[in-house]
Amino acid sequence: MLCVLAVLSVIAVTLIRETREETRFESAVIEDAKAEALAEAGIQQSMAELLIPPGNGAWQADGTTHELRLGEGSVRVRIEDESGRIDINSADDATLVSMLISIGLPNDEAQHLAAAIADYRDPDNVKHPGGAEAFDYEAAGLDHGPKNGPFDSPEELMQVLGMTPEILKALYPLITVYSPTREINLQAASPAVLRALPKSTFGPEQNVATAGLGDPAAPVLSAATVVRVTAEAHTRSGGYYIREAVLRRSTLPTQPFNVLSWRRRWPES
Repeated sequence: MLCVLAVLSVIAVTLIRETREETRFESAVIEDAKAEALAEAGIQQSMAELLIPPGNGAWQADGTTHELRLGEGSVRVRIEDESGRIDINSADDATLVSMLISIGLPNDEAQHLAAAIADYRDPDNVKHPGGAEAFDYEAAGLDHGPKNGPFDSPEELMQVLGMTPEILKALYPLITVYSPTREINLQAASPAVLRALPKSTFGPEQNVATAGLGDPAAPVLSAATVVRVTAEAHTRSGGYYIREAVLRRSTLPTQPFNVLSWRRRWPES
């Protein structure tokens, strides 16, 4: 009888522990769902703010962080002009090399990877010096070769021979495939992007310190055509969610923005 009671006690304790774990898990899922809803509300608020003409106190695509108190939590929202990023579909070889060196790659490695990126996106099968064409991918044991077409997303860089998750993570704050112009908007570029550009990008009166948003003499930003909105939400009970959206202005009154990218972003470790 005592053995039976002991076994029943062990079973009861196990069930209680499992029930508590399930309850905690379900609570975390609910809180994260609340945070997701808050983050998406932050994106919607950003759209509304961006429709207000500049100069009327509305939010601008200048990288400023805005904090909202909504429901059971808060949201931190940041809007950036996408033209201030390096577009990996139009960046020239010198810009690709300079960008890779800026994140810590040795010059030789940066030269090879930049050439591989160029070979991946260009329409021909002519290999850049140090680059990679179809036979290099085959020799590396990969079941794909270069796309010979433009990148559809920054994440597609992982298909380039020589790219690693660590390199892509370091590049992510600098790059885009959604820029509305081939030229990088130095006024909208972050300090990290400015540092990533070759010196030839800047005019005789410019440098990294004076080319971007920090220049007090720079003109007021005009309404950005394509923006990246990052909404980071927290709930009072521990929910957490980051929504990142890339939006392009539309001429349709009923649909003022087209969504180019809509993704969950994970916190940087």
